[in-house]
Amino acid sequence: MKTNISDLGLPIARKTNAEQVVQRILGLIQAGILVAGQQLPAERELASNLGVSRPTLREALRALSLMGALNIRQGGGVFVSALTSQDLLAPLDFYFNLENQRLETLFEAQIMLESEVARLAAGKMTDELIEQLESCLKGTEPVLDALLAWFEMDTQFHLLIAQAAGNIFLERVVHSVRFLINRNRLATVQSWSVPRISHAEHLRVLEALRKRDPEGAAAAMRAHLERVRAAHAKFKRTQAKEEAAKTKTPKKVKVT
Repeated sequence: MKTNISDLGLPIARKTNAEQVVQRILGLIQAGILVAGQQLPAERELASNLGVSRPTLREALRALSLMGALNIRQGGGVFVSALTSQDLLAPLDFYFNLENQRLETLFEAQIMLESEVARLAAGKMTDELIEQLESCLKGTEPVLDALLAWFEMDTQFHLLIAQAAGNIFLERVVHSVRFLINRNRLATVQSWSVPRISHAEHLRVLEALRKRDPEGAAAAMRAHLERVRAAHAKFKRTQAKEEAAKTKTPKKVKVT
């Protein structure tokens, strides 16, 4: 079912950014105006209705796709995902109040969760699942220099492993945890070396899964996510020092 464009509400102020577009669309899902399986209007029409540029809209749609709120089908349109509004918005409020200390505990949870999910997935690997993971990583290689596109493929790889574990509850939990972390990690990956390091680590995870090696898969995933957590912590420390340097009052020079 295609959305009636009149249901999308008033245009967003022209000075908006992608995050405000994200909030508008999530609000429509929460209100039940957009429902699971519903197709959004064409890009040009949607951007016009919301009063934003098409590049801003695309950025917002990609973010919503990373959160799991939307399903972008190549050449087939954009659809509201099967997740319920409660699934989407329960972690949302938590995210906006997420402090660095809480984020650190969330990283700990992610490492424990995804390592065990990788262990579980290794015991349930089929040739078809291996092909899907290989295809995902092959699709990653051409976009290693395009950070946002790479970030989407990075998330897809992890979610494919969660699906392969064959436990819908664990899959949803992985989805929610990554949703909370992803928005914070986007700032961390503004380095051209990060995608290549992560890609190499993903290949090691895939190799363990290909061998149906539960212990190896868990260890490779843990090493990967530990490195991600350390990189994020280093970024935050550097950011804090830079902010402190900006606000530091310069010493007065004594004129003689």
